[in-house]
Amino acid sequence: MSSTSALQKAVYETLLADAALTALIGSGRLFDDVPPATRPPYLLFAGSGHSDWSTGTEAGEAHAFGIEVWSAGKGRKEAAAIAAAVRDALAGLAAIEPPWHLVSLRHESTTFERDPQTEYFRGLMRFRALVETN
Repeated sequence: MSSTSALQKAVYETLLADAALTALIGSGRLFDDVPPATRPPYLLFAGSGHSDWSTGTEAGEAHAFGIEVWSAGKGRKEAAAIAAAVRDALAGLAAIEPPWHLVSLRHESTTFERDPQTEYFRGLMRFRALVETN
């Protein structure tokens, strides 16, 4: 399994298992591709990429990925609460599937805006993860 797949799997499983997040968005509301007619709230995996982060002794990769927060709330309050729950849940992510080792996972930024087509609020969360082989 690639480090990208191992990281996404760990993020996915961590978010789905988080009770506080589930209380806000409901069960199974994290998507790679949103099913038609799905109404917020939900989370969507956004763009991702990786680059070499090898040292002289260890092979490693730096990953950047995004998670979109979609809210049907009239303001930013619901979207901000969901984003905070995502940050809290991922702060507890300590391991990914071998042979990869999660060195660090950091929230870098969150921005909010109203989607002009749907009037829903959308938050874009950006994260950075560093992984190396065991």
